Amino acid sequence: MKQTLFLDLFGVLLGKDIKPILNYIYSFRNLDKSKIYEIIFGEKYMQLERYEISLNEYCHYVELSINNPMFDIDQLVNYLQTFKLRELPMAKKLEQYKKQANFYILTNTTQAHINKLEKQFSCLKQCQGIITSDLAMAHKPSSKIFYYACEVVDVEPNQSVFIDDTKINVLKAEKLGFNAHHYQSETELNIFLSKLFNLK
Repeated sequence: MKQTLFLDLFGVLLGKDIKPILNYIYSFRNLDKSKIYEIIFGEKYMQLERYEISLNEYCHYVELSINNPMFDIDQLVNYLQTFKLRELPMAKKLEQYKKQANFYILTNTTQAHINKLEKQFSCLKQCQGIITSDLAMAHKPSSKIFYYACEVVDVEPNQSVFIDDTKINVLKAEKLGFNAHHYQSETELNIFLSKLFNLK
């Protein structure tokens, strides 16, 4: 019987080279990596990507969160403008593991955004379905979007796997009964998938 895997989109299947911007932010405040990631690439960034807020509004939020007078917002803008979205290693594994699992995307973006991305990235069409926040009328880490996804796919949380690069989403999924993995490196992901699919 195939496993059911729910995958985050941005940070698991698609991503950007974020090391330069994280290293830049590190120099201004002693925050842990996950906290910095949330500031820069959390829900506010998703709102920017969906054109729900302006670049100025996003930058103002980051400035307040970093809270350091030496922080150069123009430098942040320069980094953002050089980012190029690309497929991450997990995207290549969809074909590799198609006999072992059915893959579904569970994302905080919108269906309209997905329609644009599908024209660029074939990996989205390799998934059996895409559950977006506008369809669920909720965003991760709300329980509502997780339960909605399970209802759509007709599975229970304890019969499902969830992979996300945002820790708070992973913790919520675990609390709801999912077998959840916090994606931080390809090596750790490979170990998790090998154990999941009983591969040697």
